[in-house]
Amino acid sequence: MTLQQLEYFRVLAKTEHFTKTAEILSVSQPSLSYAIGQLETELNINLFDRIGRNIKLNSFGKIFLTYVESALDILDQGTQNIELLTKKINHNIKMGYIYSLTDKLLASIIKTYYLDSSNETITFDFKTDSSLMLNKNLEMEILDIILTAIPPEKNDYVKIFNQHLYLMVPRNHKLSDKKEIDIKEIDGMDFINYRSNTGLRVIIDKLLKFNKTSPIIKMEIDECNAALSLLSLNVGITIMPIVPGIDYSKVVPIKIKDDQAYRHIYLAWNNSTNTNSIVKDFRDFVIELYNNDNFI
Repeated sequence: MTLQQLEYFRVLAKTEHFTKTAEILSVSQPSLSYAIGQLETELNINLFDRIGRNIKLNSFGKIFLTYVESALDILDQGTQNIELLTKKINHNIKMGYIYSLTDKLLASIIKTYYLDSSNETITFDFKTDSSLMLNKNLEMEILDIILTAIPPEKNDYVKIFNQHLYLMVPRNHKLSDKKEIDIKEIDGMDFINYRSNTGLRVIIDKLLKFNKTSPIIKMEIDECNAALSLLSLNVGITIMPIVPGIDYSKVVPIKIKDDQAYRHIYLAWNNSTNTNSIVKDFRDFVIELYNNDNFI
């Protein structure tokens, strides 16, 4: 006895007509007749009385129909409940990103995403961290999708845009009146750099080496907010992207005259088989929204 046979029987019991039932179920009449015949054989009883070409649900069929309808209704209810639970789980996206993307990028992505009313039920859990930690959390499936400056080794990713880097100086620094600067001008100046395990350090070292420039490294830090605090104390200058919370009364960003003064930003996602369709749809949305020629 199969679920299909029971479903066929329920419809046929209502119509008492093979041709109509076959049309409703979008199956051939021979397939329908075979399924009902197999069901009756298994039950060892006729569920319909055959009168010429016509059929009529008999007393055995009426009794059996009450159980079939009850069983199928319970299964339908169970299916609906599972779908609701699945949707509730899959409608949340766990997303990580580096701090400097909070204002210009993330806000723009989410605002545009919610312009589509079909996305209104989708929620986000956001986490800010370093690129290395974001990559680890993605690998451990703590996060579904991330915006990172370092491409992950064990998950899929795509570069979606480049992020400008600026020379950041204290407001009272001798370079603070400049709108643009040649990176060579900071040779020999006190400089705040980032630790060697950060993605920004790799990019800055490459930029300085390419321009044969050697500022004096006064201290090393972990992230951009620490650099902003030290800048306001006139400890030195640094290179970083525009980040939220810059106090422009104390710090001045200066554009660098170098086509290498940027870092790649990657969209990466967990490529496990558990990645749900909501995450995949959001990934495709972000990729379509940006392209490799974009700068922020």
